[in-house]
Amino acid sequence: MEMATFVLLIPLSYLCDKIAAPRILLASSIGTVLSLLFAFVCIHDKRMWLLYSAIIAIIPGVAWGLVASATTMLLFPAQQFGQLSSGINVLGGLA
Repeated sequence: MEMATFVLLIPLSYLCDKIAAPRILLASSIGTVLSLLFAFVCIHDKRMWLLYSAIIAIIPGVAWGLVASATTMLLFPAQQFGQLSSGINVLGGLA
């Protein structure tokens, strides 16, 4: 999975440079919902679960993870974003 994430980060980061981050965040949220609906309807055996988890489900997750921090930078002023980032890093260090 880590290799698939690495491979997907390259084209998705290029896409994030060309399209506004909130739009990609919205598209990845919609993609997550659609992939869950696809999983509910189409997965019936282990092979389909493997294909779903390796190909379909990873794309919206990687896109959301990539643009979430960029979107928070746009939503918050610089001081609040710095405080938010510091708090997330402190909590991440505790986990």
